[in-house]
Amino acid sequence: MCPSSRLETALKKKRSTKITIAGSGAVLKAGCFDGMLSTITDLEILGAATIERNCLYENTSIKTLTLGSNISTIAPGAFTDTKLTTINYNISNLTYSAGSGPIFVSNTSDFSIVFGNNVTVIPNYLCSNCSTLTSIKFPTGLTTIGNNAFYNCSSLFPIM
Repeated sequence: MCPSSRLETALKKKRSTKITIAGSGAVLKAGCFDGMLSTITDLEILGAATIERNCLYENTSIKTLTLGSNISTIAPGAFTDTKLTTINYNISNLTYSAGSGPIFVSNTSDFSIVFGNNVTVIPNYLCSNCSTLTSIKFPTGLTTIGNNAFYNCSSLFPIM
């Protein structure tokens, strides 16, 4: 499932700035939002979805990403070289695809991640080497932070 030029035209007519993907079984493939939908600044993926590597690769318009609790699988590098400024992470039972690369690698200078209250485990390598990650808000019920989840996040200060 990826946006088409027809969807882009419809969204521009409505002056939409947000897309919500709420159905089940969605597969967001590499380059899914590549260069399209330049008016979209907010992306919500709420339904049961599989997010493949480079889903938002080099997308510069989406600033806020919300990941709902029913996402089933995210490949390493799914969100690479983006201009994201805020990630709302609510995934409670993530299957992490093969490989040990980070899910988020961002090139923006103002990048934060907020974990929802339902999150108890942060996966291995989630934001490893995200040198532009500047803040994290952890949930109160957090029990486990995976190996190297925030390794080499050199701009990370402060942790709330």
